Amino acid sequence: MRKIRIRIFFLLFCMIPWTSFASDWVYSQKKDEMRNAVSYSAYLPSLNSVEFNYPYNGGSSLSIVFISNDNKIVDKAGISLTKGQMFCADDEKCYAHAKFDDGRIINLNMIISKSNPDTALIVGPKGFADDVFLSKGVIIEVPVFKDGEIQFKFNLDGFKWRGAPENLPFVTSLGSFPFGKRTDELDLKLKNGQQTINGESCFVLPDINLFKTINLKTNVKYCGFNGYLVSVGATYPYNQNNYRKLVAEIGKYRGMSGKINNSFYMWGLDEYGELTTIFMYLSKKDGISFIASYSPVSIKVSNAPKQ
Repeated sequence: MRKIRIRIFFLLFCMIPWTSFASDWVYSQKKDEMRNAVSYSAYLPSLNSVEFNYPYNGGSSLSIVFISNDNKIVDKAGISLTKGQMFCADDEKCYAHAKFDDGRIINLNMIISKSNPDTALIVGPKGFADDVFLSKGVIIEVPVFKDGEIQFKFNLDGFKWRGAPENLPFVTSLGSFPFGKRTDELDLKLKNGQQTINGESCFVLPDINLFKTINLKTNVKYCGFNGYLVSVGATYPYNQNNYRKLVAEIGKYRGMSGKINNSFYMWGLDEYGELTTIFMYLSKKDGISFIASYSPVSIKVSNAPKQ
């Protein structure tokens, strides 16, 4: 299945009508007459080009590429060199590196095409899409054959797509405020919240019910950064039956593959794992503990100025 997805991405990638001198996002669409389906693409070339060794001399740039099935939500993502070959000694541990705005450096897990090593598929395209959507700029460092780690800069303004729909439970929607979207009420709460040493602001709302499965209200802690929500946390009294109900409600949207053991679940390896990670555990001492973290904002927190 993984090989099929990779082949489909590279096939769609080859259909993109490249514009060599584009400096902004370029959107296009391609209709599959046989299947009566339309695929959409968006690509952005880097601001800089790099001179590689022969036979790839003459200047090479890197492009970010997204594929969507509905012109709204990203399904696949990749990067491509105009010249040169990306190279990883270990296919199972193949990474580019990225720094969005002033955030920390993160790994971009990628799969390089065997037949076209100038192109790589990004693993976790939905998280990468929201990273791009919520950022002004990024530096991407890719491993290039015979030239080592090479950095490319991008101005990300104008990207229109998201990694997941708005108001998708336990992905972009949780409780009173959305992930990945600023609101006037959230801005006000964060401005008046308690500041942490890493630049986050946190506040607590009482009597909130995060779940529909059980009618149980509790205090919910919200933390944010630069006007965006970073995490949501809550605790409930110890109750095994309620714990199973809450797990099942999250599993309805995120699947049930996150089970670590009977008292600990982690949702972070499903298709939305690069967007929102959820932890839930049960203990007689602490009760039911729940925390959800939104990666596209949390990756920017650690480099924030200390207060």
